[in-house]
Amino acid sequence: MATETGGVNLSVLAQALPRIEDQILVEAVTQSPSSGYLRKVCFLLEAYSDHLLDYTDKPRGPGVLLFDPERYITGPSGRNNRWRVDFNGLGTLQYCVTVERTPEVQALLEYDILGRSKEFIASLPKEMMDRAINWAYLSETDSSFAIEKEAPSQQKSERFVQLLRQAHDRQPLTEDYLVSLQNNIKWA
Repeated sequence: MATETGGVNLSVLAQALPRIEDQILVEAVTQSPSSGYLRKVCFLLEAYSDHLLDYTDKPRGPGVLLFDPERYITGPSGRNNRWRVDFNGLGTLQYCVTVERTPEVQALLEYDILGRSKEFIASLPKEMMDRAINWAYLSETDSSFAIEKEAPSQQKSERFVQLLRQAHDRQPLTEDYLVSLQNNIKWA
């Protein structure tokens, strides 16, 4: 799973773990039910093979994180109670980006570009920010329509800008929502 030189490579594990005979893992975790390493392997095998191991005992020991936060940038944890493993990756098990804390990444985190940007934006007069945001929205509108080789009407441009302003609303990205956005742009 994780070694001195390697790390957690979910794409390799997703291909390799389903090829391991279930009984081998069941026997191993039965002999060492508190092994965090084995519990991680069992958790991932079940996730990637879409079936449960024939293991009825309860694993022992404290919960374990799938990714070591000292080594990786991690996300919020979600507990798998069966194996007492916390998935703390960035994304989902089906699509999980892994970002190692290299010296360069760590330096960027310590620089705190987002925090500095927020401070800078907060220091600007509101009118200046409004003008900058309006320019950005209009520029995005022009660029988006240019990709389609289309010259939008004033009304269509204004509608597109209104929709861009809604991007900050936390809305689940469903097919219906995306179709409604497309229709609002198309028929403006």
